[in-house]
Amino acid sequence: MSRQQDDSHEFEILRKLAEERLGEFPGSGTSPDNLQRAIHELAVHRVELEMQNEELVKSRTELEKSLDRYKELYDFAPIGYITLASDGTIQQANLAAAGMLGVERSRLSGELIGNFVWVDDIPLIDDMLRVLMSGNRACISEVRLLRDDGRNPGPIQGDANNLPPRASLMTVRIDAVVSYDLHEFRITMIDISEQKTVEIENERLKASMSQVRRMESIGRLAGGVAHDFNNMLQVMLCNIEMMAMHEEARLYDPNRLSEMGQCIQRSANLVRQLLAFARSQPIRPEVIDLNNMVANLTNMLGRLLGENIRLSLTRSPEPLLVKMDPSQIDQILVNLAVNARDAIKGCGILNISLSSVSVDASTTMGTPEMAQGEYALLSISDNGCGIDPAIIDNIFEPFFSTKSMAVSSGLGLASVYGIVKQNNGFIRVSSKMGQGTRFEIYFALIPSEQSVEVPPDDSGEVPGGSERILFVEDHDRVRVRTAEFLERCGYTVYQAGSPEEAIRLFDASFMQIDLLITDMVMPSMSGKELSLRIAERNPELPCLFISGYTTIERVEDGEGSGNPLPLLCKPYSLSSLACTVRNILDTGKAMPAVEAG
Repeated sequence: MSRQQDDSHEFEILRKLAEERLGEFPGSGTSPDNLQRAIHELAVHRVELEMQNEELVKSRTELEKSLDRYKELYDFAPIGYITLASDGTIQQANLAAAGMLGVERSRLSGELIGNFVWVDDIPLIDDMLRVLMSGNRACISEVRLLRDDGRNPGPIQGDANNLPPRASLMTVRIDAVVSYDLHEFRITMIDISEQKTVEIENERLKASMSQVRRMESIGRLAGGVAHDFNNMLQVMLCNIEMMAMHEEARLYDPNRLSEMGQCIQRSANLVRQLLAFARSQPIRPEVIDLNNMVANLTNMLGRLLGENIRLSLTRSPEPLLVKMDPSQIDQILVNLAVNARDAIKGCGILNISLSSVSVDASTTMGTPEMAQGEYALLSISDNGCGIDPAIIDNIFEPFFSTKSMAVSSGLGLASVYGIVKQNNGFIRVSSKMGQGTRFEIYFALIPSEQSVEVPPDDSGEVPGGSERILFVEDHDRVRVRTAEFLERCGYTVYQAGSPEEAIRLFDASFMQIDLLITDMVMPSMSGKELSLRIAERNPELPCLFISGYTTIERVEDGEGSGNPLPLLCKPYSLSSLACTVRNILDTGKAMPAVEAG
């Protein structure tokens, strides 16, 4: 029995007692003492009645306040509360629930809960009600609510990424319990849209990082293969060129030797693409204006695209100074232009635009390794067939191609990716089927132009000399064949198969070396570190680096000037080697001491 019922019962007892006392009111023969006693008892009962009435009024006030607090907590709680009938009809809802559904609370009563759920998630609601009706006391589910102000109730069909006007989706977690008589369901709804967005973004970032690690692993494999392949090509090229120097070979069949040389050069181009993907291609970075560089290539790109594809160029109003190897810009543009040409069926357009952009925290979303700062943006877009979303994550992988093997090596986009990463840049791609593809490439802007050396011209006759050369190469056949050629040019060549052996030879008292030629990458010590060790003994000694594979992203001197070091890339022709050696010896320019790389 409640407190209010107890008070009413006591009040009734007092009332009956008062009536009985009145019935016993003394007549004329009653003594004054009895009369006084009766009046006193009535007064006491009256006071008790008043106290009981005050307590009842106080209890009623407290009950009303408690009810108001309950209504306030119920209506304005951050969690939506809904009472459903067994058929899923809404009976009661608080204001938070009405806000989540995007409908006034007065319109909710009598509506089916399924009318406010995205059509794809209605089966989840039906399953939840069915599970509760089967005897389970509680159930948890996640559904998307369709919020559309002013709409008529009823599920809207369509793509979740292309909602009707004024419509939006909210993901909620529903915790449901059933009443003991199985006639009602009480559910709570919590908005977890932001949480789901964060979870999706985290999954996307995990997938992106996994893709980066995968590409890095493939790149290391490609670089290792290219390293060995380059050395073999170098040996073949040396042998062919030295055979061509013999009069007997030229009389026998010069076309065969020329054809083999051309095949080696084509193979070398393939290796360069592998190295570009692996970010291990030896480069000679220069400060260039990307604006002018791209503009100078438009005529060549126009011929490459053909007459049915129009090339549009939008230049930046200000210079875009970046530091990279100019030949790599050619590779990027040619590969992307060829891809665009193949994606356009019939007539089309290729748009190239250049601009400077300031990258902030919001712009780097999805590219966590992208530093904030000023970048040159090279954007290349076409109106071709687009890229299937199912394969867009694979397009930068080496040997992945949608073209036939007869017309594609599968290294075009892979080499673009490698070049961009080798130059500390970033690349993004977006595409829609039937609407085209857009590549955005970011390179860091530099504040001012720096001077670079012009590589020597290897045209004309093969020069020679009588100087002494220390040649360091860990690949035996490359070392032997190259040394043989240099000796034919008149030089005295001392061969070393390792940096340690080179230092021992140099330290020999009778050795007088005029030029150090060293491979850039060797197992025990890099070529730059070897040059440092030799420079400690003879700071005036010039040096020439050779490499077909390097993990050093920029081949520059060690004084911070940005000047590139003399470098020959494998496979190099013997004439280019001879011209470079003669140029370094004639200029007498010593290579500055460099830090180990």
